[in-house]
Order: sequence, then structure tokens, then C-alpha cells
Amino acid sequence: MFSARPGARHAVWSALDPCLAAGYALLAWGLLVHEIGPGPVAVAGTLLASLALALRRRCPPVAVAAALGAFWLTPVEPVLATVALVPMAAVLYTVAASRDTRSAAVTLALALTGPLATAMPDFSHNGAVVPFALILGVAWAAGHALGRQREYGRVLVRHHERLAEVESQRARARVVEERLRIARELHDIVAHSMSIVTLQAGFGHLVIDERPTDARAALSAIETTGRQALAEMRRLLGVLRDEGDEAATVAPLPGLAGLGELVAQTERAGVKVELTISGVPGALPAGVDLTAYRIMQEALTNVIKHAGGATARVAIAHHPGELVLHVTDDGRARYAEVADGTGHGLVGMRERVAACNGELRAGRLPSGGFEVAVRLPYEESGA
Repeated sequence: MFSARPGARHAVWSALDPCLAAGYALLAWGLLVHEIGPGPVAVAGTLLASLALALRRRCPPVAVAAALGAFWLTPVEPVLATVALVPMAAVLYTVAASRDTRSAAVTLALALTGPLATAMPDFSHNGAVVPFALILGVAWAAGHALGRQREYGRVLVRHHERLAEVESQRARARVVEERLRIARELHDIVAHSMSIVTLQAGFGHLVIDERPTDARAALSAIETTGRQALAEMRRLLGVLRDEGDEAATVAPLPGLAGLGELVAQTERAGVKVELTISGVPGALPAGVDLTAYRIMQEALTNVIKHAGGATARVAIAHHPGELVLHVTDDGRARYAEVADGTGHGLVGMRERVAACNGELRAGRLPSGGFEVAVRLPYEESGA
């Protein structure tokens, strides 16, 4: 019933309680008990009262029994009721503050039998029963209130710990999500850049003897594309470094503002690009802007890889709350991997478009070539 609750404060007070009990015994003896003489009953009552103070934290059942023993010696020596009152109130306060409500209530019921002893043996003088019972009740209520306040504090601490753990899990999930996004970014960069480098390297190899000027231009395109790819890869890989690595730097994410350079890269790879922009360009959300750029990059990469020397037609239409992208080519190559959606690039497109709640259509055209059509809705900043 009286299970102990360990704690630093409990241990400190448990060590101080014997000193408090000794001091109380000397005080009670000097002020009250010495007047009735050093009889065995007086000595026993004083020792029982001080024992209750000494053991109120270490062994509450024994402390309650000791205080009740001192109370029940009152019919023999009435002054012992006053001596036992303070230890019993201290025991009740401690038990009510540190034990569950049921144990504390049982202890209070037992303790209230003590004041009844002051009216024994014939109940001819019962004036101390009610005052002593009220004092003990107040001590118990104060301890109970303190105990509930402490319990509420512990519950609140546990609640905050759970909230902190949930937030930590969410943070870890955001890290995983960000790393997956970075992995897709790296795929786009490598696929696009390597396609250009491979095509230009092959072209330069063919013309290096007969057309050295074109070969040098191809090498220049390879160098430019490689430098840009390395720079962007360093930026993305920097995000994956440890949080304490201050050397990691993060550059702005690409968007449609960089479409001109993307078109130029594609044309240097041997694909003619016809770009059409309609509508009034507005302030796009960062996610939509990045998604549009990456879709354009992947679509043009597929043209470079699969459509030979085709012409790519890129149309961008700005509508209120909506961005429409359309990329087609007139290549005659057969590239089933792209057409049936098993290629990683097209899968990445679908994931990006789905993240923006958009729509994607991709497939062969009846007249030949390939088509990528995307609709990306967004909330306008002024809405």
C-alpha cells in the first residue's frame, strides 16, 4: 500500500528526518513531558512520537503505527495527545503528498482514530477530538493538493517529452523526404548533363580530323556542361553533409528563369529548340517553378538521348493559377522505355507533378515523335 517513490529530494529528507525527530523529542520533553515526570509511559509516548517523524518517509506504515501508539497513551497521560499531534500531522502530510489517493485515504481514516483517544476512557471530556481531527484533516488536504500538483507536473513533463519525440520523428521524416528530393535532383542533373557530354564527345570524335573547329566547339560544350553539372552537384551534395559542417553551401534552386540556358545547352547538343511563351508570367511558388524546370530538363534530355537530331518544340502557357507545359519533338526514333513509362526520368516527372497536384500526359504522337504535356495548378499570391 505504501510503495516508496525514489528521488533525490526524497533521499535528502529521509536522511534529515532522524535529526528532526531527535530535535522534536528534546523540545517536547523540555516543554511538556518533563512536567509529568520521567515515567515509563511519558518516555514511551515521546519515543513513539519521535519515531513517527524519523520514519515518515522511510516506512510510513510504521510511522503511522508509532504516532497512533503515542495518541492511544493519552488516557494514561493526557499531555501525550499534544506531543503526538505534530508527528501524526507530518506523517499524514507526507503520505498524502507522495502516495496514491486510496492509500492516503486509508491512512487518514486510521489517523482520525487518534483524536478519539483524547476523550477516553469515559468521553467525559471530548473537547480535543474535533480540533485535533480538523488539524489532521488540514494537514492531509495540504499534502494531497501538493501530491496532485506534482503528479500534474510529471504528466505535463511526459506530455512535452512525447511532443518533442513526435516533432523529432517529423524532422527525421522531413530529412528523408528532402534527401529523396535531392536524389531526384541528382538524377536529373546527371542524366541531362551526361546526355549532352556523350553526344558532343561522339560528334567531336567524328569530326576532329576533318572539321577541327566543330570539334573544338564540341569540347567547349562538354567543358561548359561539365562545370555546370559539377557546380550544381556540389550544391546538392552539400545539403547531405553533416549539420555541423559549415562548409556546406546552398545555392538558389533552379527555375524557369534558367530556361534560356537550358535551351542553349540542348541546342549545343545538336537539338534545335523552338520556344514559345504565352500569357503573363506571374510569381510562381518555388515548388512549381522547380518542378516546371525539372520537367523541361528531363523532356529535353529525352529528346537528346532518343530522338537524334530532331527539333523540339517547347510551349509554356501562363494562366491565372495554372502553368501549362508542352514539349514535343519530330524524331523518328523508337524508344519504348520512355513511351511505356518504365524509364526513371518519366517516373520522376510523374512524382513531381503529383506533388503539385498536377496532371501529366506523355507518349508517342500519331505522326511520330514524342509528347510531354503537363498542367501545374497553384494558388496565386494575391488570392
